Amino acid sequence: MTPEQFTAVLKLATPEQLDALDQAHWRYISMMGLISDVLPDEVVEADRKAYPHFIKSRPGYNDDECKTFMVEVTGLSPEFCEAWRDQDFYTLHGESGEDMGRRQKPSFWARVRKLASGRVARFGLLYLLIGAAGTFAALKTQGGDAALCTLIILSYLFAPFCNSVHKAFLAREARGQQ
Repeated sequence: MTPEQFTAVLKLATPEQLDALDQAHWRYISMMGLISDVLPDEVVEADRKAYPHFIKSRPGYNDDECKTFMVEVTGLSPEFCEAWRDQDFYTLHGESGEDMGRRQKPSFWARVRKLASGRVARFGLLYLLIGAAGTFAALKTQGGDAALCTLIILSYLFAPFCNSVHKAFLAREARGQQ
């Protein structure tokens, strides 16, 4: 939610509902092991016993599970719980989760996967399979030296494909795509 959206939703809540949302959020992040010394240990242990399906092997925060936990604990609507969760994120980070997600650049491998869905990548995969088959055939029939020579020759042949992939990356980035 944007700040305007969660503010509009939370204006509809009573002070008692806002207090319940605040307590439920603290209970969730305490139960997940993200903070300590905010709530009594008895409350945290009781939540861990009552809601074991939220606890994973490693402590971690999950937006959807936080909202679900808050709905179960408070009995309030998912919209109220989502608004409180997003307002807390905004207060802590100074920006909404959507803004932070848009600002972060995807990883190199995410960009490779996106590019790999294109025609250039399918052609390159075929090229790579043919090269692997040629190297394997040379290894079986002629021995290690022939296979090494085949691999070197295929590497030189594969270089133009790698160059075209790199150019495709640059072209997409120049057009403003990620």
